[in-house]
Amino acid sequence: MASRIDFAVSMTPVKTVGASGDAPDVDVISTDINKSLGGNGSVTNSNNNNLTVTGFANGAPSYLGATSAGVQLYNAAKDFVFIKHTGLKNNDGTSTNDDIQITMTVTGSNDTIVTPMFQLKKTEAMILPRCLHSNSLVVKVKSTGSDTVRVEQAVVTI
Repeated sequence: MASRIDFAVSMTPVKTVGASGDAPDVDVISTDINKSLGGNGSVTNSNNNNLTVTGFANGAPSYLGATSAGVQLYNAAKDFVFIKHTGLKNNDGTSTNDDIQITMTVTGSNDTIVTPMFQLKKTEAMILPRCLHSNSLVVKVKSTGSDTVRVEQAVVTI
């Protein structure tokens, strides 16, 4: 059982300065922000509980197949969620150009609202630490095109 999940995120705003004379294109940090931004943290298992993990078993991933209709990722509070667009079709492992969307569906007493929240391109990943919400919210992953996209995911409850 893991004692904690460590995580980190970063971003760097980049501007490409066009070639001039003998010099090729050069990437530099954009002056809009003028630095890289980042942060890190840990989700701790202070009670030494066994982790409940969806998406991995014995170190091997069990991929989700994100269709255009969407497939459920989770529907209750979770301690940590990792989602990655593998860039591959789920059925044969060949490349896909379809993006994936992470959508949230809220069911109320009189209606259901589906809201696209995030979009990931090939090989992009995201993390959601300490996901707090009620059971009336369902998080799905869906393909933006006709391909069923292979999605790597780790949904953790401590």
